[in-house]
Amino acid sequence: MENNRILYMDPARSILMLLGVVLHAANVYAVSTSWVVNDPDNHQAFDWITAVIHEFRMPTFFLISGFFCSLTLDRYGVAVFLQKRLPRIALPILAVWGFIIVPRVYMTNSLGYTDVTLWPIDWNSLWENIYHLWFLFYILLYFLVAPFLAPVIRLVHSIDRKLHSSNGLIKFCLFMGFSGLFLGGFLALVMAAYLKPYLYEGLRFFGSLYHVLYYFLFFLAGMLLKESVRVRAAFLTYGWLLWLLVFAAILTLSEINPHSFMGRAVTNVYGGALALASVHLTLFIFSRFFDRPSKLWLYLSDASYSVYLLHHGIVILAAIGLMGTSLPVLIKFLIVCVTGFLVPLALHEYLILRIPVLRLLFNGRRV
Repeated sequence: MENNRILYMDPARSILMLLGVVLHAANVYAVSTSWVVNDPDNHQAFDWITAVIHEFRMPTFFLISGFFCSLTLDRYGVAVFLQKRLPRIALPILAVWGFIIVPRVYMTNSLGYTDVTLWPIDWNSLWENIYHLWFLFYILLYFLVAPFLAPVIRLVHSIDRKLHSSNGLIKFCLFMGFSGLFLGGFLALVMAAYLKPYLYEGLRFFGSLYHVLYYFLFFLAGMLLKESVRVRAAFLTYGWLLWLLVFAAILTLSEINPHSFMGRAVTNVYGGALALASVHLTLFIFSRFFDRPSKLWLYLSDASYSVYLLHHGIVILAAIGLMGTSLPVLIKFLIVCVTGFLVPLALHEYLILRIPVLRLLFNGRRV
């Protein structure tokens, strides 16, 4: 930790953002994924890549977002927080949709890859038109709600300060309490969705209310971990126990009817435990190997946002350009990944960082 900054959070956030390039490139070559473009030259391995990335990437990203949200609220207060954070989310949404997504859709539609119709606008399928920007709408909503929750979350900090001991038993109890709260919230959400199926129905800009609430659990978990050093340490120390719960659920499901009430309950426990265990493993790896000062990671923590915002159309066009070639599917995948990373990175370095209006629109930062 340097100047109260947890150093491994920057590389974690950067890598999670950049994995979006890998995920979308893998979508092109996956067998069972229907994406904007799908190369007939595909392989089952890319289905596994997308499944693994999906399991940990966005849950961990939303947890880190909650962590930095709470950090910024504590440091600057509500007014400055909203002044700093809302433009950094809202302006890139408008800029990327207007200047990147719309021209890209017209271009791919003209090439015969008709994924959506931009005009006339179908308000019922508007969610499909925002593509890779979906999570920014979630973050925007969470940032608006966070100031109301911050006073409650800070109670955790005051309790944390009263715990003068950090022995193993207290750490274990803190881990159990944190994990129990998360899994309890997750199971309550699943039960609510079971009783009220409309939670799964589509919402404009937000996919479904279920997914808004699901990722909000991770966002809240991140806010809690920021407020308590001891809970954060306990989670990193004992989080591996969640894998025991995952394996126990798998063994139980092999012995009972998965469609029974008990089977569905165990399946839900498995889902929640697997998500939180994946988050723990991700944070543990970064805390173990990346918790040191690095100019590279500070640069990438800023550049990764621009790369993610700009990569989508580049990945699609690169994949279209490689279709029909005799290159092995792995080579095509690697070319798409490298192109989807290096071209946006060059745009970030040579245009976005050097032209103030572009930096504001495509990175959300003022000079």
